[in-house]
Amino acid sequence: MSTYSFTGLDELRSKLATLTTEAPELLKQAGLKSMQLNVEAAAKENTREHNDNGILTASINTQASIESGQQVIKTGSSEIHGIYLEYGTGLYATGPGGSQAKQIPWLWKVESRKWAAIFGIERGESVVWYGSKPHPWLRPAWDENKDQVVEDVKRELQDAFRRFA
Repeated sequence: MSTYSFTGLDELRSKLATLTTEAPELLKQAGLKSMQLNVEAAAKENTREHNDNGILTASINTQASIESGQQVIKTGSSEIHGIYLEYGTGLYATGPGGSQAKQIPWLWKVESRKWAAIFGIERGESVVWYGSKPHPWLRPAWDENKDQVVEDVKRELQDAFRRFA
């Protein structure tokens, strides 16, 4: 009968326990970092050409949360006009459920100087509006960067595993 003796198992067990408890936070931080550097930056760039005042661009952020027990990292905006820009409105709406307009066309009371000048009217006057065409800014940012996000996260985790080895 052969006898084997192993040394360092306590140290290995300790490192594995540490890695197991720290892995979710490592994954979260790697995902946040990559989403901010790639998707968030691209989304902000995509909104600049369609955004007349910078509010949408400034509102774009990346957040981590737990949903149904799973770590989720999302990039987006809380500004309501972000969804209108992404999916369009009225006749041109392409988003989930199509147009939510109760009536097409509708009267739009123009409050901004920019739009009043575009329509050749005074602020506070109304125009007949059929909707706005979509100008996607978030989906293209994800589509163009998702492979890079996966690679970045994979590389960060591999580096972390090497530190624990």
